[in-house]
Amino acid sequence: MHTQSAISLTSLRQKHGHTFTVINRTLAALVGGYLATASCAALFALILPMNTADSTLLAMMLSFALWASLAIYAFAAKSGARVWILLATLIAISLAGVGAAQ
Repeated sequence: MHTQSAISLTSLRQKHGHTFTVINRTLAALVGGYLATASCAALFALILPMNTADSTLLAMMLSFALWASLAIYAFAAKSGARVWILLATLIAISLAGVGAAQ
C-alpha cells in the first residue's frame, strides 16, 4: 500500500506539476513568510537599542518589508526547496536569538 501511495503522489505531481509548484510557493510565501517574519520581528524588538515601545514599533514596521521581500523571493527562487531552507534557517536563527536575548 505504501508503494501505491508513492506512485500516486508521483503521478499526481507529474500530472499537476505546475499547480503543485504554485501551491508550494504560495504556502511558503504566506505561512512560512509569516512565521519567519514574526520570529525576526520578535528578535528585532529585543535587540534594537531603544526603549521597549520604540523598538517594538520599529520591528513591526520592518516586518512588513521583510514579509514582502520573502514573498517575492518565494516566487523568484530557482526551487521551492531553496525557499523552505531559507525560511527554516531564518526561523531557527531568530528563535535562537530570542532565546539568547532573554
